[in-house]
Amino acid sequence: MSDSMPTYPPPPSDSGSSLKTAVLVGAVIAMLAANVYLYMQVDVLKTEISKLRESVAPKAPTWGRIWRLLRRPIGRVSKP
Repeated sequence: MSDSMPTYPPPPSDSGSSLKTAVLVGAVIAMLAANVYLYMQVDVLKTEISKLRESVAPKAPTWGRIWRLLRRPIGRVSKP
């Protein structure tokens, strides 16, 4: 048995890992910004829908009457 030390290959050189890290951090920041933007858009949409619901609410009985007229069978004559 020999007491010689095993030889290992040299570690791979740093091939642009700082660039890859910067791109990854930039992508994560962009995704976070997109999520914040979409959250704000959903909040605005909720506000607009509630305003629309308030403006349509007084007209709801009218729509109910129209719907009943449309659902009524055509051509059926009621007997007295």
